[in-house]
Amino acid sequence: MTFYEIAILYKGVRSKTDSFQKIYTNKGDNMKSLKQYTLVGIIFVIIVGSIWHFVYEWSGNNFIVGFFFPVNESTWEHMKLLFFPMLIYSFFASDAVLDFMSR
Repeated sequence: MTFYEIAILYKGVRSKTDSFQKIYTNKGDNMKSLKQYTLVGIIFVIIVGSIWHFVYEWSGNNFIVGFFFPVNESTWEHMKLLFFPMLIYSFFASDAVLDFMSR
């Protein structure tokens, strides 16, 4: 590895650590916003997961719907109630959090 490549890698690592340091330098507003994103995410997952509990029956026991929604009361099927709403929220929230970190 050449010195130039090492310098580029260091600059990339340094820019990432600088963005994380920005979060912790102004803790008041930043932590309040992160707590709000977390609270909204928890509420979203609870509401959507509760609704999704019944979607398989509402679809008329559709085979494809069963991949994403619980089809019975097993532990694995209840994990779908948590995983998929959290995945959806993370797609929407990731842009907001990344924008928040770049401030």
